[in-house]
Amino acid sequence: MNDETESMLAEQLSRIPPEAWPLIETALRLTAVVTVVWLALTLFIQLRRNASNLTPVNAARKNKADQPDFLTVDESARKDALERADQFESQLAKQEEAEARAARELLSRKPASMAQRAFRALSFLMSLFSLLTMIFGSIWQIGRMGSLMKEYSTVERLVAVIQNNPISFTVALLVCVYAIWSFVQSQSDKKALA
Repeated sequence: MNDETESMLAEQLSRIPPEAWPLIETALRLTAVVTVVWLALTLFIQLRRNASNLTPVNAARKNKADQPDFLTVDESARKDALERADQFESQLAKQEEAEARAARELLSRKPASMAQRAFRALSFLMSLFSLLTMIFGSIWQIGRMGSLMKEYSTVERLVAVIQNNPISFTVALLVCVYAIWSFVQSQSDKKALA
């Protein structure tokens, strides 16, 4: 009978097209992974129930002597909670009053005069002019610096950039020094707190 079963199995397996085997192997692997995950979750849940001293619903027994905790009232804890609620309500009322006062102040401001509007528009135009000048100046400077960079070595390039842009270099250097200084200060403050 063993030989007969093997021949029948071989005949059935030979009927499966070779293109289907990768799909069969993938399905088998997926089934194995899902089974392992299911077993792991089941084991984890069981261990968690045991660690938490939880019992399944069907294992529960009726105990008429048990009484829930909410049937007895802790009067001192209740009184403390009511006092905290009153304090919170008074703080909330003060905060709402301050917000309402700030909103009234915003609404009571006079509308902007013609001069204020003109100065705001002038400020916007100057900002826009500064931005456009910076953009076009950068583009022109990049083209000019590109031609200079072809003629110099690396050190000469750095010196040329510093000489052509002393103010920009100084500002960039000051920003870098300040960033390093503030980083060192924050680190020393953290060490002092630790």
